Amino acid sequence: MRGWVFALAVVTAVAPGGAAGASVLCRQRSGALVIRDAACRKRERPVDLAPFVPAAPGRPALGWAHVLVSGGVPTLDPSRSRDVAQANLSHPVTGVVCFSGLGFSPQVALPVVDAANPGKASFSTAGVAPDAPVLGTCGAAAQAVVTTQDGVQNQDGGFYVVFY
Repeated sequence: MRGWVFALAVVTAVAPGGAAGASVLCRQRSGALVIRDAACRKRERPVDLAPFVPAAPGRPALGWAHVLVSGGVPTLDPSRSRDVAQANLSHPVTGVVCFSGLGFSPQVALPVVDAANPGKASFSTAGVAPDAPVLGTCGAAAQAVVTTQDGVQNQDGGFYVVFY
């Protein structure tokens, strides 16, 4: 299990030089894990990390999302998301992505800036309804919000979020 935790940490800490959202974790015939920019090589197999996404003790994750923000437009990466769809996203202002219409009611949202697609963001925060920042920024229909910031102000950037 320690090897998988290390692999997951490596995937989330990929250097920002790769293409946004295009990195893939591959298993070589020897069993070694490598990160490729776009696709695994011929004799390698992609590794699905979904079963290894951490869950809160005694409570499985309700869903998760990998969101890329470019040119003020949030785009869901469906290959790294579960139970969240593009239609669930809105982007009312810079550095803010709202989630609504989810098929579950999140009680907790845990975000992290995407190291491979940070934009100008260096950290992220989240809230769930009925918190005032969620309703005030995203409107009454919103269930959650993720903000990405540079330490001074909101900045657009990619992120991962897990909902519990």
